[in-house]
Amino acid sequence: MIDVMSRDTETTRPAVPSRPAATCAPPSAGVLLPAPTPSFTHRVDERDVLVTRWWRRSETEFSFDLDWSGDHCFFDAAPGAAHSEMLVAQTIRQTGLLVAHAGLGITRSHEFLMDSMRYETHPHRPTAGRAPGPMTATAVCVRSGRRTLDIGITVRHAGGVFLTSSSRFGWVSKDVYRRLRGAYAAARPVPAPAPEPPALVGRRTESEVALAPAGRPGRWLLRGDTGNPALFDHAVDHVPGLVLAEAAHQAAYAFVGDPAFCPVSTAVTARQYVEFDAPCWIEAREVPTRRRGARAVEVVGVQRGRTTFSCVIEGVRSPAFGSGPVSGA
Repeated sequence: MIDVMSRDTETTRPAVPSRPAATCAPPSAGVLLPAPTPSFTHRVDERDVLVTRWWRRSETEFSFDLDWSGDHCFFDAAPGAAHSEMLVAQTIRQTGLLVAHAGLGITRSHEFLMDSMRYETHPHRPTAGRAPGPMTATAVCVRSGRRTLDIGITVRHAGGVFLTSSSRFGWVSKDVYRRLRGAYAAARPVPAPAPEPPALVGRRTESEVALAPAGRPGRWLLRGDTGNPALFDHAVDHVPGLVLAEAAHQAAYAFVGDPAFCPVSTAVTARQYVEFDAPCWIEAREVPTRRRGARAVEVVGVQRGRTTFSCVIEGVRSPAFGSGPVSGA
Protein backbone atom coordinates (compact mmCIF):
# COMPACT_ATOMS: atom_id res chain seq x y z
CA MET A 1 0.00 0.00 0.00
CA ILE A 2 1.14 3.55 -0.74
CA ASP A 3 0.00 5.94 1.91
CA VAL A 4 -1.68 9.19 1.01
CA MET A 5 -2.39 10.16 4.59
CA SER A 6 -1.19 13.08 6.67
CA ARG A 7 -0.77 13.75 10.35
CA ASP A 8 -0.29 17.49 10.22
CA THR A 9 2.49 19.07 12.27
CA GLU A 10 4.07 22.47 12.14
CA THR A 11 6.23 23.33 9.15
CA THR A 12 9.58 25.10 9.35
CA ARG A 13 8.99 27.17 6.24
CA PRO A 14 8.42 30.89 6.94
CA ALA A 15 4.94 32.24 6.50
CA VAL A 16 4.23 34.44 3.50
CA PRO A 17 1.01 36.02 2.24
CA SER A 18 -1.24 33.67 0.31
CA ARG A 19 -0.73 33.76 -3.45
CA PRO A 20 -3.59 34.83 -5.69
CA ALA A 21 -5.37 31.90 -7.25
CA ALA A 22 -4.73 31.17 -10.90
CA THR A 23 -8.09 31.07 -12.64
CA CYS A 24 -9.48 29.70 -15.87
CA ALA A 25 -12.89 30.00 -17.40
CA PRO A 26 -15.31 28.02 -15.22
CA PRO A 27 -16.73 24.78 -16.58
CA SER A 28 -19.85 25.08 -18.71
CA ALA A 29 -21.77 23.26 -15.98
CA GLY A 30 -21.11 22.31 -12.43
CA VAL A 31 -21.37 23.41 -8.83
CA LEU A 32 -18.44 25.40 -7.44
CA LEU A 33 -17.17 23.61 -4.33
CA PRO A 34 -15.52 25.11 -1.21
CA ALA A 35 -11.94 26.29 -1.62
CA PRO A 36 -9.37 23.50 -1.19
CA THR A 37 -7.58 23.44 2.17
CA PRO A 38 -4.27 21.91 3.27
CA SER A 39 -6.22 19.48 5.46
CA PHE A 40 -8.21 18.06 2.56
CA THR A 41 -5.08 17.70 0.39
CA HIS A 42 -3.02 16.22 3.26
CA ARG A 43 -0.42 18.98 3.22
CA VAL A 44 0.67 21.24 6.06
CA ASP A 45 1.47 24.44 4.17
CA GLU A 46 -1.19 26.29 2.19
CA ARG A 47 1.40 27.11 -0.47
CA ASP A 48 1.69 23.43 -1.35
CA VAL A 49 -1.97 23.14 -2.34
CA LEU A 50 -1.97 22.94 -6.14
CA VAL A 51 -5.75 23.09 -6.68
CA THR A 52 -7.15 26.63 -6.66
CA ARG A 53 -10.82 26.01 -7.54
CA TRP A 54 -12.96 23.00 -8.29
CA TRP A 55 -16.45 22.04 -9.41
CA ARG A 56 -18.72 19.03 -9.14
CA ARG A 57 -20.12 18.26 -12.58
CA SER A 58 -21.94 15.02 -11.76
CA GLU A 59 -21.97 12.27 -9.15
CA THR A 60 -18.74 10.90 -10.60
CA GLU A 61 -17.04 13.80 -12.43
CA PHE A 62 -15.16 16.83 -11.10
CA SER A 63 -13.26 19.73 -12.69
CA PHE A 64 -10.30 21.64 -11.26
CA ASP A 65 -8.19 24.75 -11.78
CA LEU A 66 -4.53 24.12 -10.94
CA ASP A 67 -1.53 26.35 -10.27
CA TRP A 68 2.00 24.96 -10.47
CA SER A 69 3.68 28.38 -10.42
CA GLY A 70 3.29 29.25 -6.73
CA ASP A 71 5.77 29.21 -3.86
CA HIS A 72 5.41 25.49 -3.20
CA CYS A 73 8.23 23.26 -1.93
CA PHE A 74 8.04 20.59 -4.64
CA PHE A 75 11.07 19.70 -6.75
CA ASP A 76 11.86 21.07 -10.20
CA ALA A 77 12.06 18.68 -13.13
CA ALA A 78 15.20 16.64 -13.74
CA PRO A 79 17.46 18.02 -16.52
CA GLY A 80 15.88 16.13 -19.44
CA ALA A 81 12.32 15.89 -18.13
CA ALA A 82 9.46 17.79 -19.72
CA HIS A 83 7.60 17.98 -16.41
CA SER A 84 8.30 17.81 -12.70
CA GLU A 85 7.47 14.24 -11.73
CA MET A 86 6.81 15.39 -8.18
CA LEU A 87 4.28 18.00 -9.31
CA VAL A 88 2.61 15.40 -11.50
CA ALA A 89 2.33 12.92 -8.61
CA GLN A 90 1.16 15.60 -6.17
CA THR A 91 -1.52 16.75 -8.62
CA ILE A 92 -2.84 13.19 -8.91
CA ARG A 93 -2.71 12.77 -5.13
CA GLN A 94 -4.33 16.08 -4.23
CA THR A 95 -7.17 15.89 -6.74
CA GLY A 96 -7.91 12.33 -5.65
CA LEU A 97 -7.97 13.28 -1.98
CA LEU A 98 -10.25 16.25 -2.64
CA VAL A 99 -12.69 14.03 -4.49
CA ALA A 100 -12.63 11.50 -1.65
CA HIS A 101 -13.00 13.98 1.21
CA ALA A 102 -15.08 16.89 0.01
CA GLY A 103 -16.67 15.23 -3.00
CA LEU A 104 -17.64 11.83 -1.60
CA GLY A 105 -17.74 12.64 2.11
CA ILE A 106 -14.99 10.31 3.32
CA THR A 107 -13.93 11.97 6.55
CA ARG A 108 -10.43 12.98 7.64
CA SER A 109 -10.75 10.46 10.46
CA HIS A 110 -9.89 7.74 7.92
CA GLU A 111 -6.45 6.70 6.72
CA PHE A 112 -5.90 6.51 2.97
CA LEU A 113 -3.90 3.79 1.22
CA MET A 114 -3.03 3.97 -2.46
CA ASP A 115 -2.67 0.63 -4.23
CA SER A 116 -1.47 1.83 -7.62
CA MET A 117 -0.76 4.94 -9.65
CA ARG A 118 -0.16 5.05 -13.39
CA TYR A 119 0.29 8.09 -15.57
CA GLU A 120 1.54 9.27 -18.94
CA THR A 121 2.89 12.71 -19.84
CA HIS A 122 3.41 14.42 -23.19
CA PRO A 123 7.06 15.32 -23.91
CA HIS A 124 6.09 17.94 -26.51
CA ARG A 125 3.88 19.95 -24.12
CA PRO A 126 6.54 20.82 -21.53
CA THR A 127 5.84 22.59 -18.26
CA ALA A 128 9.40 22.45 -16.91
CA GLY A 129 11.62 25.52 -16.89
CA ARG A 130 8.78 27.91 -17.58
CA ALA A 131 5.63 29.31 -16.03
CA PRO A 132 3.08 26.91 -17.52
CA GLY A 133 0.15 29.26 -16.97
CA PRO A 134 -3.35 28.17 -16.01
CA MET A 135 -4.09 24.46 -15.98
CA THR A 136 -7.35 22.57 -15.83
CA ALA A 137 -8.09 18.99 -14.86
CA THR A 138 -11.02 16.62 -14.91
CA ALA A 139 -11.43 13.60 -12.67
CA VAL A 140 -13.82 10.69 -13.11
CA CYS A 141 -14.21 8.36 -10.13
CA VAL A 142 -15.78 4.93 -9.74
CA ARG A 143 -16.22 3.08 -6.47
CA SER A 144 -14.64 -0.28 -7.19
CA GLY A 145 -15.45 -1.66 -3.74
CA ARG A 146 -16.96 -0.66 -0.43
CA ARG A 147 -13.76 1.10 0.61
CA THR A 148 -11.89 1.45 -2.68
CA LEU A 149 -12.00 4.09 -5.39
CA ASP A 150 -10.68 4.21 -8.96
CA ILE A 151 -9.90 7.69 -10.31
CA GLY A 152 -8.96 8.74 -13.83
CA ILE A 153 -7.50 12.23 -14.22
CA THR A 154 -6.79 14.33 -17.33
CA VAL A 155 -4.79 17.57 -17.08
CA ARG A 156 -4.55 20.28 -19.76
CA HIS A 157 -2.52 23.40 -20.36
CA ALA A 158 -1.83 25.59 -23.39
CA GLY A 159 -4.87 24.14 -25.12
CA GLY A 160 -3.92 20.48 -24.96
CA VAL A 161 -3.69 17.41 -22.75
CA PHE A 162 -0.27 16.77 -21.22
CA LEU A 163 -1.11 14.34 -18.41
CA THR A 164 -3.46 11.38 -18.04
CA SER A 165 -3.56 9.09 -15.02
CA SER A 166 -5.41 6.25 -13.36
CA SER A 167 -5.07 5.29 -9.71
CA ARG A 168 -6.74 3.13 -7.10
CA PHE A 169 -6.84 3.73 -3.39
CA GLY A 170 -8.73 2.60 -0.35
CA TRP A 171 -9.36 3.83 3.17
CA VAL A 172 -9.72 2.39 6.66
CA SER A 173 -10.74 3.78 10.02
CA LYS A 174 -8.03 4.92 12.42
CA ASP A 175 -8.82 1.99 14.74
CA VAL A 176 -8.37 -0.51 11.92
CA TYR A 177 -5.20 1.25 10.85
CA ARG A 178 -3.76 1.07 14.37
CA ARG A 179 -4.50 -2.66 14.50
CA LEU A 180 -3.02 -3.12 11.04
CA ARG A 181 0.18 -1.30 11.95
CA GLY A 182 0.60 -2.69 15.47
CA ALA A 183 3.88 -1.62 17.07
CA TYR A 184 4.85 0.22 13.88
CA ALA A 185 2.14 2.82 14.48
CA ALA A 186 4.60 4.70 16.71
CA ALA A 187 7.60 4.31 14.37
CA ARG A 188 9.57 7.38 13.32
CA PRO A 189 12.34 7.99 10.76
CA VAL A 190 15.98 7.29 11.55
CA PRO A 191 18.84 9.53 10.38
CA ALA A 192 19.38 9.27 6.63
CA PRO A 193 22.69 7.90 5.29
CA ALA A 194 24.94 10.11 3.18
CA PRO A 195 23.37 10.76 -0.24
CA GLU A 196 24.52 10.14 -3.77
CA PRO A 197 25.80 13.30 -5.51
CA PRO A 198 22.66 15.27 -6.49
CA ALA A 199 23.64 15.56 -10.17
CA LEU A 200 23.89 11.77 -10.46
CA VAL A 201 20.18 11.38 -9.69
CA GLY A 202 18.93 14.53 -11.43
CA ARG A 203 18.55 16.67 -8.33
CA ARG A 204 20.00 19.98 -7.16
CA THR A 205 20.62 19.67 -3.42
CA GLU A 206 21.50 16.85 -1.03
CA SER A 207 18.20 17.19 0.85
CA GLU A 208 16.37 16.30 -2.38
CA VAL A 209 18.29 13.04 -2.84
CA ALA A 210 16.34 9.92 -1.86
CA LEU A 211 19.18 7.46 -2.58
CA ALA A 212 22.45 6.54 -0.88
CA PRO A 213 25.28 4.52 -2.49
CA ALA A 214 25.10 0.74 -2.07
CA GLY A 215 28.45 -0.24 -3.55
CA ARG A 216 27.32 -1.70 -6.85
CA PRO A 217 25.75 -0.43 -10.11
CA GLY A 218 21.97 -0.35 -10.26
CA ARG A 219 21.51 -0.65 -6.50
CA TRP A 220 21.04 1.98 -3.80
CA LEU A 221 19.94 2.33 -0.21
CA LEU A 222 16.74 4.27 0.29
CA ARG A 223 17.20 7.40 2.38
CA GLY A 224 14.30 7.84 4.79
CA ASP A 225 13.69 11.33 6.10
CA THR A 226 16.08 13.76 4.39
CA GLY A 227 14.62 16.80 6.18
CA ASN A 228 13.10 18.15 2.97
CA PRO A 229 9.42 19.19 3.42
CA ALA A 230 8.60 18.11 -0.13
CA LEU A 231 9.28 14.53 0.97
CA PHE A 232 8.19 14.68 4.64
CA ASP A 233 6.08 17.59 5.86
CA HIS A 234 4.31 15.72 8.67
CA ALA A 235 4.81 12.84 11.08
CA VAL A 236 4.53 9.39 9.50
CA ASP A 237 5.04 5.81 10.70
CA HIS A 238 6.50 4.47 7.43
CA VAL A 239 8.12 5.80 4.27
CA PRO A 240 5.44 7.68 2.28
CA GLY A 241 4.49 6.36 -1.13
CA LEU A 242 5.43 9.52 -2.99
CA VAL A 243 8.92 9.32 -1.47
CA LEU A 244 9.17 5.86 -3.03
CA ALA A 245 7.99 7.25 -6.38
CA GLU A 246 10.62 10.00 -6.20
CA ALA A 247 13.31 7.45 -5.30
CA ALA A 248 12.27 5.36 -8.31
CA HIS A 249 12.61 8.31 -10.67
CA GLN A 250 16.01 9.18 -9.25
CA ALA A 251 17.11 5.56 -9.65
CA ALA A 252 15.89 5.44 -13.26
CA TYR A 253 17.73 8.67 -14.07
CA ALA A 254 20.96 7.36 -12.56
CA PHE A 255 20.56 3.94 -14.19
CA VAL A 256 20.06 5.35 -17.70
CA GLY A 257 22.92 7.79 -17.20
CA ASP A 258 21.75 10.19 -19.92
CA PRO A 259 20.68 13.74 -18.95
CA ALA A 260 18.41 13.74 -22.01
CA PHE A 261 16.22 11.00 -20.46
CA CYS A 262 12.64 12.30 -20.48
CA PRO A 263 10.06 10.17 -18.62
CA VAL A 264 6.79 9.70 -20.49
CA SER A 265 5.08 7.00 -18.41
CA THR A 266 5.20 5.80 -14.82
CA ALA A 267 3.42 2.84 -13.21
CA VAL A 268 3.75 2.32 -9.45
CA THR A 269 2.36 -0.72 -7.65
CA ALA A 270 2.55 -1.07 -3.87
CA ARG A 271 2.85 -4.42 -2.10
CA GLN A 272 3.63 -3.60 1.54
CA TYR A 273 4.79 -0.76 3.77
CA VAL A 274 8.41 0.33 3.75
CA GLU A 275 9.39 0.50 7.42
CA PHE A 276 11.98 2.69 9.13
CA ASP A 277 13.68 -0.07 11.15
CA ALA A 278 15.43 -1.97 8.33
CA PRO A 279 17.31 -1.00 5.16
CA CYS A 280 15.26 -0.79 1.97
CA TRP A 281 17.30 -1.50 -1.14
CA ILE A 282 16.36 0.20 -4.39
CA GLU A 283 17.24 -1.90 -7.44
CA ALA A 284 16.95 -0.93 -11.11
CA ARG A 285 17.04 -3.03 -14.25
CA GLU A 286 16.27 -2.62 -17.95
CA VAL A 287 12.93 -3.98 -19.18
CA PRO A 288 11.56 -4.22 -22.74
CA THR A 289 9.66 -1.34 -24.32
CA ARG A 290 7.69 -1.14 -27.55
CA ARG A 291 8.32 2.58 -27.93
CA ARG A 292 10.92 3.29 -30.59
CA GLY A 293 14.07 5.00 -29.33
CA ALA A 294 12.90 4.72 -25.71
CA ARG A 295 14.21 2.94 -22.64
CA ALA A 296 12.21 1.41 -19.81
CA VAL A 297 13.52 0.84 -16.31
CA GLU A 298 11.92 -1.26 -13.59
CA VAL A 299 12.74 -0.08 -10.08
CA VAL A 300 11.86 -2.22 -7.06
CA GLY A 301 12.20 -1.73 -3.33
CA VAL A 302 13.42 -4.72 -1.31
CA GLN A 303 13.25 -4.84 2.49
CA ARG A 304 14.07 -7.94 4.55
CA GLY A 305 14.24 -9.89 1.30
CA ARG A 306 10.70 -8.98 0.21
CA THR A 307 9.59 -6.67 -2.60
CA THR A 308 7.79 -3.66 -1.14
CA PHE A 309 6.92 -1.81 -4.34
CA SER A 310 7.68 -1.78 -8.04
CA CYS A 311 7.77 1.07 -10.52
CA VAL A 312 8.25 0.95 -14.29
CA ILE A 313 9.41 4.22 -15.85
CA GLU A 314 9.61 4.65 -19.61
CA GLY A 315 11.45 7.57 -21.18
CA VAL A 316 12.41 9.01 -24.55
CA ARG A 317 15.07 11.48 -25.60
CA SER A 318 14.04 14.96 -24.49
CA PRO A 319 12.97 17.19 -27.40
CA ALA A 320 15.12 19.90 -25.79
CA PHE A 321 18.20 17.75 -26.51
CA GLY A 322 17.38 17.17 -30.19
CA SER A 323 16.14 14.14 -32.08
CA GLY A 324 17.35 10.57 -31.72
CA PRO A 325 17.11 7.75 -29.20
CA VAL A 326 17.96 7.81 -25.51
CA SER A 327 21.54 6.72 -24.88
CA GLY A 328 21.65 2.92 -24.84
CA ALA A 329 18.30 2.43 -26.59
